[in-house]
Amino acid sequence: LVRNASLLFAGKDVRLRVERADTLFTGDYEPGQILRVPIAHGEGNYEADEATLKHLEDEGHVVFRYVDAEGEA
Repeated sequence: LVRNASLLFAGKDVRLRVERADTLFTGDYEPGQILRVPIAHGEGNYEADEATLKHLEDEGHVVFRYVDAEGEA
């Protein structure tokens, strides 16, 4: 993880869409369900190259996805 783009500590609520509901942590949710989750961190940016991101998607390793108020990524 790297510093937030603003270089400031971030404390706020974010929306996450459940992409997979077949894990220990997501078994009580439905795929597509939107969760409102509090965050608080200074290092919150995950950086990866395109090949790594494609691998994560292709292998089904994306469990949650940040979305906007309409549920769009």
